This record gives sequence, structure tokens and C-alpha cells, in this order.
Amino acid sequence: GRMKEKRSCVIRQISMNWKEEMGFWRYLKNEKVSIEWLIEESLAPIKTGTGVEGGHVLSLQDSSTIGFKASLGRKKELKTVGSVGNCPGFIIHPNLLIDADDGRCLGLGDVSLCDQWVSQGHQDQQRHVEAEQKKTGRWLASGKAVRNSLQSAQMITHIADRESDFY
Repeated sequence: GRMKEKRSCVIRQISMNWKEEMGFWRYLKNEKVSIEWLIEESLAPIKTGTGVEGGHVLSLQDSSTIGFKASLGRKKELKTVGSVGNCPGFIIHPNLLIDADDGRCLGLGDVSLCDQWVSQGHQDQQRHVEAEQKKTGRWLASGKAVRNSLQSAQMITHIADRESDFY
């Protein structure tokens, strides 16, 4: 709720004081709180119903690279990402759902995380690999996940950038 209220996901910015900030960090470091669980919880509202039965839903998706160049050498658990693969970080591919009729944000339809940078050389070697296994396969997987969650919608329009042009 605080992230929504403050329009931020930076723990220091959403905390009212130092004690609350430490509470957020303890929560996130709890072994019962995994990235998979957080993603599942963020997708729960879509899976329980969106109120768009018979309506038109826009499914917007794109990938973002989150790099921690300032933490080079300290973030050992992260793989390398970036245009030349020299920065610790990860790639996130969220799918945002919008009601096409009234512009209402319905929430996240899917989120996938990737922690590997794929060089051009690797892509050339993967030409004969199935699309789902390639870097661009995340558009297929995200589209399928949204269609499975929103079976009651009359129409789903997928919107993406050039990287999904095979789709």
C-alpha cells in the first residue's frame, strides 16, 4: 500500500522512519519471502478476476535491464547484463494490463525475470532453437500467461516493441 501511496519502490522513500525501514528489510530478507512468492502475490488480483468479463484488455509488455554498475564486484550473486554484458544485474519483463474501454489499470498480467546476457555470438548459435527457448520467447510466454488468466475477456490486444516482431 505504501508503494502505491508514495509512487515509489525505494524502501527509504516509502518508510516513515528508520525503524519501519529496518522492518521492511527484515521482511524482504526473510527466507519465506522469495522473488517467486512476491511475483505470485502481485499477479493474484488478475487471477481472481478483473471485472472485464466480455471486455477488451490491452496487454503492454517490454523488457528492462536493471543494472548495478556502481556495485561492480559486490553483487556476486547476479549475472552480467547490459549492451556488452559487463554489468551485474537482471532483466525484467513485466506485462501491464489496461482496460481498453476506460483506460483503467488492471495490474500486472505477468512478470518474468532473467539473469543472463545473451551475446550476438550466442544468438547466432541458437537460430535453430525453438522460439520459447530464445531471448525473444518471453513475449510468447507472457502472452500465453495473460490469455490463460483472462479467459473471460472478449478480446486481448498485445502491444510490444520491435523485439517482439516475430510474434
